[in-house]
Amino acid sequence: MFSESLLNKERNFLELNKELEEKVKNLMVEVDSIITRQEDVIRIPKQSSQILQKKNKIKIKETESIMKIDEEISGINIDTPCIKKSIKNENIKKTIQNEYETYNDDEYESIETKKKRSTNETIIRFLKAQLTQLHTDIQSIQYDLKKKNEHCKELEIEIKNHDEKREKLLNQLTIQKENTVKTETINLELQSKIQAQNIEISSLRKEIDNLKKDLKLLNQVSSNSELRLNRSLEENEKFRSSLKISQNEEKDLREQIRKIQEEKRLALKNSEKQRAEIFQAFKKQVQLVDNLKKQKMYLEASKEIQFIEEDFTKLLEWKEKT
Repeated sequence: MFSESLLNKERNFLELNKELEEKVKNLMVEVDSIITRQEDVIRIPKQSSQILQKKNKIKIKETESIMKIDEEISGINIDTPCIKKSIKNENIKKTIQNEYETYNDDEYESIETKKKRSTNETIIRFLKAQLTQLHTDIQSIQYDLKKKNEHCKELEIEIKNHDEKREKLLNQLTIQKENTVKTETINLELQSKIQAQNIEISSLRKEIDNLKKDLKLLNQVSSNSELRLNRSLEENEKFRSSLKISQNEEKDLREQIRKIQEEKRLALKNSEKQRAEIFQAFKKQVQLVDNLKKQKMYLEASKEIQFIEEDFTKLLEWKEKT
């Protein structure tokens, strides 16, 4: 907003300068027309001294008006390049002096110049009125320019303040940019870590899926083991029935079997161990039966030996008698 207001003010200054340049150009065109008319008048020879005196008076008036024009032009503020180019007071003065020198050197003048003289006077009056109007316009414009220059100085001070604020804001922006770069680097590091964690999570999910499959298999195996346990329980019951039959033969074996049965009732999970113990007890029972059979055979053999010994003694006795 502040820069737009400055641009608008600069545009207004440029428009005022253009108006002044146009007015000065118009004035210069009128001066050139007067000079050309005077050149035409100078070319015509003079005829009488009275006319010469009158012409000299008119010349003096014209010089005074031209000097006033010079003063008005010199009062214009020629700061712009177009006015500097268009207004050249020294050249105008030199040309006018040269024309009037040639004009004084001429001795004769035609009668037709009287008519032209009146037209020149009217033109000079018109130019004087225009110059006064331009002088007032220039004074008002100069006053406005002073005010605007003061306002421009104030605006320059404000611009300096705004520049200082801008520098502070730029410093803050640089700091914020550095912070954003740091945060971006941190975000990139975090994103890389997140990607690595996502990879780990995906691998863990695969492992979890595999574990779920393994759990399913284990559940199936456990179900199968339960079936086997049930079968083993049935077999254990069968062994129990056989053990009950063998309990009649030995009380110690019955007590061991009863303890084993109680342990199996308390812990079905240790059925395999109990089964092994049952097998061991059964083996012991078989060993006991074998031992009993061996003892029985030993007794039978001892009886036979006794019979043989008796027979042998009888034979010996019979031989001795004979």
